[in-house]
Amino acid sequence: MQQSSRTPSTAHHPIPPRTPPRRSAVASAARVLGAVALGVALAACGGAPAEPEPSTSAAGAASPEPPKTPNYVAQSLPDAERAAEKAGYRTTRHNASGSEQADSWLVGDWKVCFQKEKAPASGSGKPLLRFGAAPTADPCPSTAPATLAWAEFPDVVGATHARATARINALGVRDITTRGAYTNAEPPARPDSWKVCFQEPEAGTEAPFADDLAVLLHLVAPGTACPDKTGTRLPPPPKPTPPPAPATTAPAPDPGPPATETGGSSGGTSGGTTGGTTGGDSGGGTSSGGQTGVHPGSFCSPPGALGSTVKGTPMRCTTTATDDRYRWRAA
Repeated sequence: MQQSSRTPSTAHHPIPPRTPPRRSAVASAARVLGAVALGVALAACGGAPAEPEPSTSAAGAASPEPPKTPNYVAQSLPDAERAAEKAGYRTTRHNASGSEQADSWLVGDWKVCFQKEKAPASGSGKPLLRFGAAPTADPCPSTAPATLAWAEFPDVVGATHARATARINALGVRDITTRGAYTNAEPPARPDSWKVCFQEPEAGTEAPFADDLAVLLHLVAPGTACPDKTGTRLPPPPKPTPPPAPATTAPAPDPGPPATETGGSSGGTSGGTTGGTTGGDSGGGTSSGGQTGVHPGSFCSPPGALGSTVKGTPMRCTTTATDDRYRWRAA
């Protein structure tokens, strides 16, 4: 009997798949030791491990330092104001010279002696720089004095041009132009005695003044009233009033014949009057004291009239016992 040999079958016993080997703890430890060894080697060679960068998270961010305020002390006041405004500041100015007197109140003749910053009230506006100023030619005070008032432009209306110019020049202002207050009455080249009616700038304008300040004075001639406003024409002068006609003197009334003496006859009076009139006409004139310049012995009238010769001898118009005709005879 023949026996057959059989090989065991594997069809019913599949081989499980291979799984990758797990990272062993030994390998991890080796990598750690390698990193430590590298650090030791770098230290031995003079190197140093890089410091970790600071965190940029919101929680760990560092606050930026506030910018420093620029220093404008000793700069001219207008230059400092322009630079500060360009840097984002608002500016104010005050008189910190310690005096209310100065040779010039033009802004270019003042410098910054003190400055003080003030944060905006709302936290979002521009910060404020307060400048304490003094004349450039004067030294700055050692400490900030009390704030003093600025000078003001004077009121020169009603003053003469000479007086107004002196007061304005005292502020350091030299640019002064004159113009007629009336459009048809311009002042002369030297209007010292002319009166100021209007001025520009107005009185009370506060210093410091702009370096290019130009003053304008409107003037009228002496004895001329100011107009209510500029741009007015001066009316023509009134025509002269003719002198009054001379008064005429009426002739004095005739006083009439003087009273006659008692005792004359009608015949004598009649004859005496006729002859006296002819002779009297050849005599002189009359006055309140009688006729003057009569001639002794000349016929006269009326009877009893008084007179005098050219030498002043008193005479009377009368008759005598031997002559019944009226003649000038010694009184």
